[in-house]
Amino acid sequence: MVARVENQNSKLDSLLWGLVAVLVTSAVAGQYYFVSEPLLWRIGAMAAALVASLALVSRTAAGRAFITFWQESMVELRRVVWPTRKETIQSTIAVIVMVFVMGIVLWSIDAVLIRVVAWMIKGAV
Repeated sequence: MVARVENQNSKLDSLLWGLVAVLVTSAVAGQYYFVSEPLLWRIGAMAAALVASLALVSRTAAGRAFITFWQESMVELRRVVWPTRKETIQSTIAVIVMVFVMGIVLWSIDAVLIRVVAWMIKGAV
């Protein structure tokens, strides 16, 4: 019983994805075929095709899963405690200072290694 329902859903999903593919392909082809028509009409037709495609995708299993994911993401975003402006500025300054300090450290190590390798090459000749 469950297998039959899943089979019907997968057939419906396949049909819907096929319709979406045809709709998007037709919309893109229409942009080239109707190049002599006003741009505003072509943009309107493309927008209508996009809305229709999204409506069809929202009826598929993947579309429903994405909508659920999106809604749960929005709930989680409301729970986030965002840093204050002062905290953001302090963190940014700390990162910039650390990048500068690490740049100097790595430059120093590089300079020492260059001199050591030059001394080793000079001694080997």
